[in-house]
Amino acid sequence: MRRAIRYGDAWHPIRIRIDWLRDTGLPRLHQLAAAEGKPLPALCPRIRLRLTDTPLPEEQRVAGEGTLEQVHADCQALQGLGAQYVLLDTFYGDVDAIRQHEASWRMLTTLAEKVVDLQHEALR
Repeated sequence: MRRAIRYGDAWHPIRIRIDWLRDTGLPRLHQLAAAEGKPLPALCPRIRLRLTDTPLPEEQRVAGEGTLEQVHADCQALQGLGAQYVLLDTFYGDVDAIRQHEASWRMLTTLAEKVVDLQHEALR
């Protein structure tokens, strides 16, 4: 966080939970920026995109994981928290899976067709 405030234009939290970002991460970012006398960097989180057929428990999942509805809600929450951009990361720890990129393309395509209006750079 401090590096993003001191040297960067954006903060890129990785594998975050929405409640942590809202209740802990962003308040701390505001506090540090004020202490440094610097402007608040843009919020540009990197979320793990992993679509599932059944809902994941809210108290255990990170942003970007779960059903299409859960991921859509995450994107809406991030937008509401002021995220300017969101990086969708399809790597979830399985090195062999990256050799089979079709699943990643399917998830990205699904998001582009059902959640993100690419032409207008907005959520559906």
